[in-house]
Amino acid sequence: MLLAELGAGALLAAFALAGFAAIVGLWSGFRRQPLLALVARRAFWGAGAGVIAASLALEAGFLTHDFTIYFVAAHSDLRMSGPLLAAAFYGGQEGSLLYWTLVLSVIGGMSLRAAGSGRLGAYATGVLASIEAFFLAVLTLVASPFVTLNPAPPDGFGLNPLLRDSGMLIHPPFLLAGFAAFGIPFAFALAALLAGDADAAWIAQTRRLALLAWGLQGAGLTLGMWWAYHVLGWGGYWGWDPVENVALLPWLATTAYIHSSQVQERRGMLKAWNFGLVILAFCLAVFGTFVVRSGIIQSVHSFAISAIGPWFLGFLAVAIVVSGALLALRAPMLRADRRLEAPLSREGAFLLQNLLFIGLAFTVLWGTVLPLVSGLLEGRQAVVGPSFYERATGPLFVALLALLAAGPLLPWKRAGTTWLGALRVPAVIGLAAAAGLLAGGVREPLPLLLGFVLAAAGATSVMEFVRGGRFAARLPGSWPAAALRLAARNRRRYGAYLAHLGIVVVAAGIAGSHLWQQERVAVVRTGETLSVGRYALTLEETSLAVIDGNPTYTAVLGAGDRQLVARRTVYPTFGGQSATQVAIRSTALEDLYVVLADGTAPGQVTLVAFVNPLVSWIWAGAALLIVGTLLGSWPGGGREPARLRLPASLPAPAGGAE
Repeated sequence: MLLAELGAGALLAAFALAGFAAIVGLWSGFRRQPLLALVARRAFWGAGAGVIAASLALEAGFLTHDFTIYFVAAHSDLRMSGPLLAAAFYGGQEGSLLYWTLVLSVIGGMSLRAAGSGRLGAYATGVLASIEAFFLAVLTLVASPFVTLNPAPPDGFGLNPLLRDSGMLIHPPFLLAGFAAFGIPFAFALAALLAGDADAAWIAQTRRLALLAWGLQGAGLTLGMWWAYHVLGWGGYWGWDPVENVALLPWLATTAYIHSSQVQERRGMLKAWNFGLVILAFCLAVFGTFVVRSGIIQSVHSFAISAIGPWFLGFLAVAIVVSGALLALRAPMLRADRRLEAPLSREGAFLLQNLLFIGLAFTVLWGTVLPLVSGLLEGRQAVVGPSFYERATGPLFVALLALLAAGPLLPWKRAGTTWLGALRVPAVIGLAAAAGLLAGGVREPLPLLLGFVLAAAGATSVMEFVRGGRFAARLPGSWPAAALRLAARNRRRYGAYLAHLGIVVVAAGIAGSHLWQQERVAVVRTGETLSVGRYALTLEETSLAVIDGNPTYTAVLGAGDRQLVARRTVYPTFGGQSATQVAIRSTALEDLYVVLADGTAPGQVTLVAFVNPLVSWIWAGAALLIVGTLLGSWPGGGREPARLRLPASLPAPAGGAE
């Protein structure tokens, strides 16, 4: 009971401080009073301290099995391991909202410290505190994680079976942190509009913050795909579920912003685009939170319908109205400093890229809300499946990959005839890849086109590293040391190309696993063999054990020189819900993926076996993408000395050139 009182009191104090910080921050920006801005910033930090205290109280409740706290009793039990007890903090609606607020408070507080006490920092404090105050109002008035039980039950209900996996420790915190972090660049964008400061200075404040949010969300999406692949047991990693879709939407908008922000930095163009993209990313993050929390759209990930939905819908409406009004008010100062000189230029490529990303976001959004819209207009819900998204988004993704091959080679202002010569190497490598697929027996146009585009895009990225290596060989000292110095001085450039290469590898993995997946379903008895692709699986033994009251079925399979173990556990206390332990044999070229299905009997099981080509490329490419993002956004540096500056025979990359 003491922990509940401490946590509830900390949230209430944080709510009061956040409201105070919001009012004082906005007023200090309006009145241009740095001292008041400092007061507001310290009040925001005080609110953050309250959120941290409440989070520690809830975590302590889980670790000490304090079942007087309803949230602890509803999402844990005495048999859970320590790591899962800690992760249960964000295993339910109230705890995940508290974690959302915690991330916003911590990262937001650090960003405000770097912003200073000028008008931009003052307004950013006011906007961030307003967002924090909203979440604290919800946590205090509607969905408190510190509701108590009296008397306390002797044991808790336990964590959802699908969340009793190591992926629970890494996937939700990254994804929720990404959602929360989108609020920080949004706050600085609104602060710049409120302050009437639309030059490139606000880009410097927001670009790295947007990269942080983008990276967190990207990591969360990738870990979610990994979790779905290893835990859900359906042979795939992305099902176009509504909650998956709404997590993707702000990532798409921020990807467009990260690239187009360079056009404003370099050429003073796309100002309105950049403000709009940052605002759009945050609004989409709030919309995604609304979808998950309200349960208004059916999803395997969303929470049940609750009273929290209208609060988020109202908050989203306020964010859209306020942002739209500010954009309209500041429209005269958002005019470009220069006109687009030629469509065939770096600026033109960025603009086309933005249109493609917005097209992707709109397509995914429309497919997600179609059941809701059709239900309101026609009285029946029209649901679209994966085939709709694949047909609608496929051409847009291919066009983006083609831009990845050609766009980084385009110069600023206008492209001359030398640009065509720069395309020669990627084009030849792309044709060679397509010819290789053709020689291997591939005849369908789509795989051939994808092979050409992916090879060309990969070649464009690799060419930059080859060129840098050759340049480093001409520098004084040993080649490794010179190459490291060159990479450090040009890290934004090389980080961008490494991220581009990671995207190409991910796309190749997705294409291969989607186009050439093989599946086989069969009832197999002990000693019998199931063939799938080039593999022969022999069922060696089956067993049934009851672990903590939960029946666990096990199948041991022989696969050549390897032995695979697939399990399925049934949880009677969760309505008979089951969780799988997939047997996976992974190589660089393909995964053998075996699921123990329902309907097991003594000496007999139902197996679902897949051969999934190139899935490991998805995880490897995502790692390259994350490393490239970290390298490109690492602080420090600046323009490199002349002896370490790359020659300008090829232009800098679309992902971030100096």
